[in-house]
Amino acid sequence: MLAAKVAAPLPEGHWPRQTDVGTMHSGHTIRTYEGYLIESRLAADLESRGQRVIWLRPEEHELKQASLARMLASVDHHPPISGLSGKSTVVVQLAVGAKPGPTSGLAAGCEIVLASILDGTGPDEGAFARLPADRSAAGAAAEQLGSSLPAKALDRLVAVASGRAALIDSVLRVSRGPSARSAMLAIERAHDVQSLIAATTAGLLENADPVRLDALALAARLGYAHDRLSALRAAVDAAEREPWWQPLAGGWQRLHYLWGKALLFLPAAMTASRRDRLIRLVGELEAEGAHAEAIELCARTGAWDTAAEVLIDCLDIVLGERTDAVRRWLDRFPPTILARHPALSRLRTELALEPPRGSQLPQEAWVALHESCVALTEMRLDTARTHARRAGQLGRQTGEAAVHGYAKQLVRLTHEVGRIKAPHKGMDQFLRAVEFAARLDSAAYRNMPTGSIQVPARASNGDSREGPPAPRRAEPARPVRHPAVADVRPSDASDLVAYLFGDFRLILDDQKVTSWSGVLGKSLLKYLMIQRPKPVTRGKLLAAFWPGVPLASAKNRLHVALHGLRTDLRQVSSKPVVVHNRDAYTINPELTVWLDVEEFTRLMAAGTMLARTGGRDDAIRALQAACSLYQGDLIEDTPFAEWFVPERDRLATTYLDLLAQLARLHFDDGRYPACVDTCRRLLARDPCWEQAHRLVMRSYLRLDKPHRALAQFELCKRQLQANLGMTPDPKTISLYESIRAHRVV
Repeated sequence: MLAAKVAAPLPEGHWPRQTDVGTMHSGHTIRTYEGYLIESRLAADLESRGQRVIWLRPEEHELKQASLARMLASVDHHPPISGLSGKSTVVVQLAVGAKPGPTSGLAAGCEIVLASILDGTGPDEGAFARLPADRSAAGAAAEQLGSSLPAKALDRLVAVASGRAALIDSVLRVSRGPSARSAMLAIERAHDVQSLIAATTAGLLENADPVRLDALALAARLGYAHDRLSALRAAVDAAEREPWWQPLAGGWQRLHYLWGKALLFLPAAMTASRRDRLIRLVGELEAEGAHAEAIELCARTGAWDTAAEVLIDCLDIVLGERTDAVRRWLDRFPPTILARHPALSRLRTELALEPPRGSQLPQEAWVALHESCVALTEMRLDTARTHARRAGQLGRQTGEAAVHGYAKQLVRLTHEVGRIKAPHKGMDQFLRAVEFAARLDSAAYRNMPTGSIQVPARASNGDSREGPPAPRRAEPARPVRHPAVADVRPSDASDLVAYLFGDFRLILDDQKVTSWSGVLGKSLLKYLMIQRPKPVTRGKLLAAFWPGVPLASAKNRLHVALHGLRTDLRQVSSKPVVVHNRDAYTINPELTVWLDVEEFTRLMAAGTMLARTGGRDDAIRALQAACSLYQGDLIEDTPFAEWFVPERDRLATTYLDLLAQLARLHFDDGRYPACVDTCRRLLARDPCWEQAHRLVMRSYLRLDKPHRALAQFELCKRQLQANLGMTPDPKTISLYESIRAHRVV
């Protein structure tokens, strides 16, 4: 599952409070129209209650208890945070238009359901609130955000957006940077919500380069992005200045619903560059364990062959947990794709439901109408047209005049949207089509059986609580681990725990340090941790942080930074962390310290040693444990500090070597799918690593997939040409020719 689905919005307080969180009880449902509720403000209000906030965003097919249980169990459980009660508030944010239902209480804490619909699309619209923002609230937010909009433009923005606070907030963020002029022009041209979003989006992307447009087109179909997904990095390079992104915890970005729909109108032709980017993104998603999201992405982009191959590769993983999702994917595969993959065709037959009979035909007509609406909102126009025509045929057969009429309108809409080429007009028309489809989908839901939403109690093993447990296969005896392969989690006896890979996190005496008075003190602490256990002289610190600054001034800045750092740490623990001795600074040697960087290095060395001495299983476990610690490059939240660049580069190279070694061990052990998965993670960071390309080709050959081996060679050739202007190594070419000639390799 994609980690972004359980990442909470970053809390912000630029807007007035929109909901009374003090009166919310377990099972409370917030019903709003899309674009009014500012989720970052709600997150801040919920955190103010003194409870940890957990945010779940299930898709419609993930609303069963078992799926929600897996999402809840996947949340990273950090140590208790000082000041919090130990209870949790779980927010279940439904997809736009999904129906809220009854909830079940959590063991400790409460759950809140967020449900939203588009204007005019709900069967019980009276239950939904608009929460409009007035001019004074928008003015205060604009001032806090640093927006340069003049008063007249702000008045018009509030009016055009009909008080939708989230939409206004998005445009205000654009208007505070170099795109302010583009935002003002869009506001002047707009006359309603759809035209505002279309004009703003078209203006911002008018001169965008093809690489960025390709990345945004894929991100629009995934719904999320992160800069560690290299295929989408170009889409989030300027996320803070773009209206469509919502920042989440862990560095994730989420597309706001209506903005994301506008981005779907970007050219969807599968060019060679976009195909390469899609394949790279699919590999990165699989490396994240997001197999379902990878398949769904392929389906939404029309890459059905790739979707089929990914599904076959991960069938053992998803079939037991997501049988309904697998059935849904198989129903969507074109017949030509199923014909090319007999294994999927047989599986579809095994999982197929009983064919509809007489009285069920009306029900089938409404289902086809629903599928057409969903496809239209995802800009899959051909699929939407096919389902609409089928719904119309069934409507005629059964006398369902409403279905027949709706289907004709959907077919007409797909043709209209497909004919428009101008971005501004096309996005505007498409957004109106999305709203119309949502209204039809609501009508379809009223004629279809619906399930309920249940939030399960927290289950450590993620098991479903529905019905009798499925029979389990006998598990092999757990192998005895080599002493060098220890648990990578920090010991309970650790006084100080620090995570330096990815975003910096510090836990002192079992309490997370969240309050920092300044950036410099925090950076000094990171520097000392990286240098540990060596003491760092004052002169070295001054040269690293204040080069060229007069000595007296630099010393004063160092003392101020250290004083602020010690003050921050004393709020959590009285134990001294940074100590000074003989004109040098170091982390207190009397503390029991656990650093992910040190543990990574230890496990890497242990795995290498075990591989050399023949302990292959223990070597694989050690290297996999080291991989799990590498959550991103060294202190990614301090990107512009020059003092750690050599160490960051060294560790990044070590990580690539680790992946290469682990992939080779998997291959030698006959674990070919694991080898392919590991190589994909390596190639996502270095797409020109030819040894990894060759290992993937050999693995596919062992898996009886020579076509994928040949496709890997083509990808290798394109990456080398695009990035280095080179052709493949003779070894790679020889392997390719051997595979084509069906020779044993």
